[in-house]
Amino acid sequence: MTDLKKITQTLAKNNVPTFMTTLFEVLNTAKKAHLQAKNKSNAEHMALASFYESFEGQLDTFIETYFGKSGVKEFQITGVTDGSPFLTFIKNRVVYFEGCYDLFKDGFLTNQLDAIIQECYHVIYKLENLK
Repeated sequence: MTDLKKITQTLAKNNVPTFMTTLFEVLNTAKKAHLQAKNKSNAEHMALASFYESFEGQLDTFIETYFGKSGVKEFQITGVTDGSPFLTFIKNRVVYFEGCYDLFKDGFLTNQLDAIIQECYHVIYKLENLK
């Protein structure tokens, strides 16, 4: 199954628990890519380290804010589920995140979603341009 097909299927069943699971999928995949990049490129290693740290904070703030507003919800925390290169993976996940605005009606949550998407595009820039 191609990533685009997977994203389309995920968006079709889009809900808050799926969104939260995807946040953790990105975090765990970034950590794995960061640890494996050390043998490839220091620029890639550092870009992924910065992304992981920033994204972890964004994820934590978003979920705790959502839970504060709507109550604690059950969701899955997954490991790395995608074997594609991290750059391909994150480009596909940012498309998914951009399709999630309808899940959140409060401006403070959509602002936090903006920040999550910003982090994704920031690491895409670094991985494509900083060698």
